[in-house]
Amino acid sequence: MKRVEHPNGIDVFEFPDDTSAEQIRAAFDEFDTRRNRQAAEISAYRQLQSEVLQIQRTYSEEVAALGREIALAKAEAERAREDAAQADALRHEMEERVQGPQAEKTRPEESNEPRSWLERRNEFLRQQLKRSE
Repeated sequence: MKRVEHPNGIDVFEFPDDTSAEQIRAAFDEFDTRRNRQAAEISAYRQLQSEVLQIQRTYSEEVAALGREIALAKAEAERAREDAAQADALRHEMEERVQGPQAEKTRPEESNEPRSWLERRNEFLRQQLKRSE
């Protein structure tokens, strides 16, 4: 057996003593082709792996962002409910005041003062409610 170093200077091959130079060259060419194909496959695999990791990172970031947006939306909805409850309580308080001892004097429909936007809005909503019934 004879030992022959590949031209890349890294690999060493053993061939039978009767192997011709052309056969050795053909073996090296086949080896190079196989090694290049494997290197290309490894490169493609690493590229796909990198793309998958990037997609996973992007997905994780989007999920985290959506989670933050959901939390903000819930907080805003809760604040809106609290504001609505507070506005409703104020409206009830004002209605109670208006219906008190001076109710006859302070009714907007009997006074010369223009109605407030809240009174106009409430009247509009009452009309809408009656129409929908």
